Amino acid sequence: MIYNIPDKNVTYIARARQLWSERDDIAYLYGAKGQRCTDAIFEQLWNAEPSYFKKYNSNQKAQIKSFCMGKRLMDCSGFINECVGDFKYSTAYIESCTNVTSPDKTKDGDLLYTTFGGKGRHIGIDLGHGFFMHCPSEMHSIEIGVIADYPWERGGTYEC
Repeated sequence: MIYNIPDKNVTYIARARQLWSERDDIAYLYGAKGQRCTDAIFEQLWNAEPSYFKKYNSNQKAQIKSFCMGKRLMDCSGFINECVGDFKYSTAYIESCTNVTSPDKTKDGDLLYTTFGGKGRHIGIDLGHGFFMHCPSEMHSIEIGVIADYPWERGGTYEC
């Protein structure tokens, strides 16, 4: 299928690719939106979301903290914030999208969204050719995957 990709979507992909090139300096941490990780920032973010972080024991927390120290911290919506130049959370992004469709019908630069069957919320960006980019979870940075292999539920065009 051949279709025109909106200029803004091309810009979103370009920003995502720039972040990909910086991925060794980026760490996922739930609730983070681009802060540089220090002891104080890590503890502030960790303590802000006790219901989320309770799944980790003290050894896991220490491993996550070690992975994060000195890096730029972001969660999935923090990653999308930097791609689209806006500041929202994952659900607000998909609710702001137009042309919402199934993940196999999104266009390059569209946003992808899942609730993991009602167990969470996550957002990424369609890179084209069946691939996506996202910032997935603790102990990870930005990653690329195959859209069809991930539980995306819907996607749409974001109008910033």
